[in-house]
Amino acid sequence: MNRLYRFWIGSVRISFFSSDPERILNYLLRMNLPVWGIQKREDRVSFSIASFRRRRLDPFLKGLLPSERIEEERCGLLALQDRFRTRWGLALGAVLFALSLFVSTLFVWSVEVEGNGRISDGEIILRLEKMGVHPGKRISELDTDRISLLFQVENPEFSFSSLNVIGTRAVLTVREKESLPSLPPKAEGPQNLVASDGGKILRCEVFNGSSAVKRGDVVSKGDLLISGVVEHQNGSFSVVAAEGKVFAQTEKCPSFEIPFEWEDKILTGRERSLYSYEILGKKLFSADPPKEFEEFSVTVSRESVKWMGKNLPIVVTKTTYHEIRRKKELLTVDTAEKKAYDKYMEYKEKNLSEEDEILSETLSFSQSEEGIRLTVTLILSENVAVSSPFSFVEVP
Repeated sequence: MNRLYRFWIGSVRISFFSSDPERILNYLLRMNLPVWGIQKREDRVSFSIASFRRRRLDPFLKGLLPSERIEEERCGLLALQDRFRTRWGLALGAVLFALSLFVSTLFVWSVEVEGNGRISDGEIILRLEKMGVHPGKRISELDTDRISLLFQVENPEFSFSSLNVIGTRAVLTVREKESLPSLPPKAEGPQNLVASDGGKILRCEVFNGSSAVKRGDVVSKGDLLISGVVEHQNGSFSVVAAEGKVFAQTEKCPSFEIPFEWEDKILTGRERSLYSYEILGKKLFSADPPKEFEEFSVTVSRESVKWMGKNLPIVVTKTTYHEIRRKKELLTVDTAEKKAYDKYMEYKEKNLSEEDEILSETLSFSQSEEGIRLTVTLILSENVAVSSPFSFVEVP
């Protein structure tokens, strides 16, 4: 918003060359003059000041020493006025601006969300964009009733949704469900539960179906655990979707290798922010990645321009590139072992569920000329039951 304001009021970029450039900074502080974009070098100071405050620098500039000089550059709307000084150009610009303002009322300027709590505005707006609701969409093309119903169907975490167009704003009002039950997905049709891994059965929890194993049994991968065929007291049979949990003692032996010649990627602290602009959903300017960075990571933020507290149909996208440098180093044995252990902790976080219980954990480090190798033996209690749908084939 500050950028847009400074563009309209106009500004002057001043560079003061002197052996004592701090003099002008002291004057600015004494006169309480607001400036921005201060850059200081050994022999100069540069800053920007609003055009209507420029004349307050005249008393200081009249007392410049012979060895001192000043350079000025007009910026913002003032610079445009310097290029187009004729009255007809300004009149034509005013007419075009008024015309564009009228045409813009036919489009959605902003998309807003009300009533959400757990799910962020950005996530909901992204879902709406996939349904065709975004800044720049013609208001006459929006079927609000259909989109409200479609959003409700595709997002069951909401108990209510309603899309309304207020002026140039598309406002989605939602109500989140109080709680979402965490239940395993129901299978379609009959199914068995079979072993996803081999091991010794520790306990069974049968919710539906018939248990095919008991505690102490040893099973292999793919063996039947809970059958979907149920026998009734009258001797008849029926097929169901087997449900339950079967915990078995299993063994896993992951290993992790860390070379002594370690290459890491680190942030250098250098970064560059580039801006792109969208008006009514149309991109006007796009920013290419900086060529001076060989490798980089990217963070992106989007913000709508506001005027008098209202969103304008102008979206500013700030893309920040963070320079990455590859760093090679020789690791000590202790450092390599720590990195191997950190990898093991990442493995546990990624591969073990909350239901899994570690019964035994053995770590063994070995060293070679190339690096360190960590071998782990894990004895687990884990739920090995997975669904396996089946069907009947009629035999003539």
